[in-house]
Amino acid sequence: MGCFALASLHERGVGVARDLGKAAALYRRACDGDDLFGCARLGDLHERGQGVAIDATEAAALYQKACDGNEKAGCASLGLLLLRRRSGAGDLAKASELLDRSCKLGSALGCGGLAAAYREQHKDLAAVAPLYRKACDGGIVESCVSLGRLLERGTDVTKNVAEAARLYRTACDRDHLPACLSLGFLYHSGSGVAKDAVKAATLTQKACDGGYTLGCGFLGFLYEYGDGVARDLRTAAALYRKACDADNAVACTDLGLLYASGQGVDKDATAGAALLERACNAGSDRGCHELGRLYDTGNGVAKDMAKGAALHLKACDGGILTSCTYLGSQYLYGARGARDPRRGTALLQRACNGGEASACGMLASANDGVAGTTRDPVKAAALYRKACTGGSALACSYLGFRYEYGTGVPADAAKAKALYRKACDGGDSLSCDKLRRPILGDAAADSSSASTATSQPAK
Repeated sequence: MGCFALASLHERGVGVARDLGKAAALYRRACDGDDLFGCARLGDLHERGQGVAIDATEAAALYQKACDGNEKAGCASLGLLLLRRRSGAGDLAKASELLDRSCKLGSALGCGGLAAAYREQHKDLAAVAPLYRKACDGGIVESCVSLGRLLERGTDVTKNVAEAARLYRTACDRDHLPACLSLGFLYHSGSGVAKDAVKAATLTQKACDGGYTLGCGFLGFLYEYGDGVARDLRTAAALYRKACDADNAVACTDLGLLYASGQGVDKDATAGAALLERACNAGSDRGCHELGRLYDTGNGVAKDMAKGAALHLKACDGGILTSCTYLGSQYLYGARGARDPRRGTALLQRACNGGEASACGMLASANDGVAGTTRDPVKAAALYRKACTGGSALACSYLGFRYEYGTGVPADAAKAKALYRKACDGGDSLSCDKLRRPILGDAAADSSSASTATSQPAK
């Protein structure tokens, strides 16, 4: 048996005890005997520090020797090493050149690496998906997942969530834990697959059990809300803790909220605030929003409205539209001292532009002249329409009123009635009451009223 074959057995522990030191020594003998694949394998051990001291310089030299002899594994590994450790554009260009060469020599690993290099350079983006496909078909699981992400989002390819799900499933079956979680997300939302909360929970459990703590955080969410599993707040808290301890800021936020409310754990608002502060500092905008609410009320921290406002603004800047809405409405109505309509409407406009229906409704009210703002009936009607379209039953009711009485829009009884109906169906009881009386300008109602009046005996 040759040195390379024997080294491979020792590296994998097949038929002999696994011994990476022996494997490295045998790969060295194979490389010295011009077995170029042996050089590439020894380079990999040096790069990872397995069986030998970690030494990126030695790894690069071994990869270079293999590549110089047209060993595709050497070119691919050297290209990837440069891609990971590059110090400038020159290294990125050199890495791309090596990965392109290895891909053309038939290295699936090189094709996947070249796709990643192209994405980083925003170069030849149309070639990225085919390269990932070639690498995936060649057995590179990470490339299957990368292709799945492109297809799921429709990034430089035609969106195909069903194909993304198939790729995630293939990778998950090979114990790629992030792929299991991604597939779990798809089953949870019903994107590309039939919605199945139980399958979502099972896949998420696999990711968490395998040590992928992002999965533990999402699994905690499923247990908190009883989604695909029996509701269990203590289990949810334990899972959030596991993920938070691994610096998952989202999980720290969720755990902080449980402590603040005393769900699944003994109530401890101070501990909850500390967790939310940790989450906020780690980049969770929702954590900043929730911490701001604690400072506003003095729950678990000393009450500090100024600090609360700063946290809400930070969350708003991070894209938490509820923070923009909350802070904007408080400035508009003076809940933080003197009214500040200019600042309030600016924050509400940001939230409304982002699709927050309640913010559009508040902004509409501002254009109705509330809180000392300038009245603009036409703009108010347009904003109520946007809020109504976004799902605000109250806004539909207000817009219906405007169509009934011609305020900011031409009077239109049919539109008013339809909007009252929509608002009523959405839970607005006042609109239900309005439907039980004649709508101003409704010809049928007016005719009925006139008929009733003429049929009454004269007094």
